[in-house]
Amino acid sequence: MKQQHCHFSRTDTFRYTKAYELLAPGETGFCVFTNGLYFTMDGETGRSGFWVLTDPEQHFDRIIICRWSRREAYIHREVFTALPGGLERVTEGKYAGRYNIRLIELKLAGTTDAEWESFVDTEHHDKTRPVYVNRPATC
Repeated sequence: MKQQHCHFSRTDTFRYTKAYELLAPGETGFCVFTNGLYFTMDGETGRSGFWVLTDPEQHFDRIIICRWSRREAYIHREVFTALPGGLERVTEGKYAGRYNIRLIELKLAGTTDAEWESFVDTEHHDKTRPVYVNRPATC
């Protein structure tokens, strides 16, 4: 069964195994893994936190945020999705040179039990770096 591109409310409990499941066919996602320290939400808007963008001009259609928290011995991973509302380059302080992405249409999409590397289909283990994922136009 094909996953359709939808927005979900906080009461839904969808579980995702792959980040591309949150994308519409042909979309590119910018995926980050965070403890949420600098990830902010204000209704359906927010900010991503501070991320290194090797190419700030690289296009992406959607942001996928995997926010983890520890609950006893279990790592809980919530998955959020949003549209990019623009980039803010940090010019001073400890995060100078990084970017904070304005988020619009921010929604809690569900959760994942997948490890980060499996969720974004990558072998690099640096969870502090964003990963771009694509969903083929034909799926």
